[in-house]
Amino acid sequence: AFLYTERPHISLVIPDKAPVSGGVEILVHGRGLSAGLTCVFGEATSPSRYISEELLSCVAPASSRSGPIRLTLRAKDATKATTSFTYVDDVEITTTTPKAGALQGGTLLTIRGAGFENTTQLGCRFGSLLAS
Repeated sequence: AFLYTERPHISLVIPDKAPVSGGVEILVHGRGLSAGLTCVFGEATSPSRYISEELLSCVAPASSRSGPIRLTLRAKDATKATTSFTYVDDVEITTTTPKAGALQGGTLLTIRGAGFENTTQLGCRFGSLLAS
């Protein structure tokens, strides 16, 4: 008997970028996904966790450089699906001013450093509180 299986296809990766230090869980959405696939970020491998035929997760490994790479799903030595992925420089905070603020909040905080992205998705967390 012959069993037809759909060729894996990647439709979306969330997030589609990670810091060069790695360690970020990546969700791979698609079709025809199966257990036993390995995520390959450029040349670095990461085992996947099978969730469903439409969803896998894997952890982005560290990268030696920032920039675009290929994210590939492999089974043994065969490429099954591929898409683009980007490594970005790690965020480095060098100074914050002022060092203290009012207990009720409302103090404008200036953060200086490197590796910030120009996006509306950035936020500050103070303990468990997310500030806007």
